[in-house]
Amino acid sequence: MANALSRSYSEIRDQLDELQEKLEDAGRSLPKRIEGAAPWRRQPKHWYDRPAEWYREGSETAGDYARSGAGYARAGAKLGAEYARAGANYARERPTMTGLVAAGAALILVGGAIYAARRTSLYVEEPDYDVVDKESEFEVRDYGPQIVAETHAAGRREQAASAAFQRLADYIFARQRPGRKIAMTAPVMQVPVVGETGARRGWRVQFLMPAKLGRADLPEPVQEEVDLKEVPARRVASVTFAGKMSDRLALENLAALRMFIADRKLTAKGEPVYAYYNPPMVPGFLRRNEIMIEVEKG
Repeated sequence: MANALSRSYSEIRDQLDELQEKLEDAGRSLPKRIEGAAPWRRQPKHWYDRPAEWYREGSETAGDYARSGAGYARAGAKLGAEYARAGANYARERPTMTGLVAAGAALILVGGAIYAARRTSLYVEEPDYDVVDKESEFEVRDYGPQIVAETHAAGRREQAASAAFQRLADYIFARQRPGRKIAMTAPVMQVPVVGETGARRGWRVQFLMPAKLGRADLPEPVQEEVDLKEVPARRVASVTFAGKMSDRLALENLAALRMFIADRKLTAKGEPVYAYYNPPMVPGFLRRNEIMIEVEKG
C-alpha cells in the first residue's frame, strides 16, 4: 500500500512540477500585459475615455488567469482521483479493519442512544400502578388519583402533540408565570376529542404532575389554553411497544389492544390514551410507547 501511494504521489508531483515550469515560462510575458495591476483594481488615468482598450486588456488578463486556474484544477482533480483510488484499494485490502471501524462507530452511536434512554428513565418520574393482569406486552393496571396539566390542540396527531407540548412546557418550566419550575414526568399523554357525531375535534395533551405535589401546591397557569385537572383512580388495559409512533404503528397496536380487551371480557370506556415516554432525540427503536384504554372494574 505504501508503494502504491508513493508511486501515485511521485507521478502527480512530476506533473505539477511540469505545469509549474510552463506557468513560469508564460509568466515572462505577463508583466507587460498586467503592469500596474488589472484595470478593474487600479484604474489608469481617464480610463473612461478608453472603454475599448479597458475591455480588451481586462479580457486578455482574465483569459490568462482562467487558463492558469484550469491547469491547476486539472492537476488537482487528477491528484484527488489518485488518492481516492488508493483509499479504495486500502479498504479492499483490509476489509476486516474497515468493517471493525464501521462497527465501532455504529456501536458508539447505539451506546450513546441507550445511555440517553436509560438516563431519561432513571431521572424522570413515572406514575405508580398495580398490575392486575398481564400477558406478554398487554397489562391491566390500577392507577391512583392523578393531577395533570392539560391543553387542547387541533390538527393531526403529531402536529397537535408538538403544538401542545410547547404550551405545557412553558407552564412547567415557568416561562410565562412566576414561581418555581415543576419537574418533567413521563409519559406525555394524548387523547382524541370526539364530538357527538363521532368525528374527532382535536386532541387533549396532558403532562402528569409529580406525585408529591397536591392541587394546592401547583401554581395556577397564566395561559388560557392550559388547565389543571384532577383525574380519579381508574383501571386501564394497556399495550407497550417500541418505535416511533407513526399512525400505522398506533392503529396496529390499538387494534391488538381492543382484541385483548375482548378476550378478557372487559368493558372499555372512553377514548384511547397515547402515551410517550421518551424525548424526540431518542432513536425510534429505543422509544417506549403505550396505548391505554380505561375499562370497567368487574
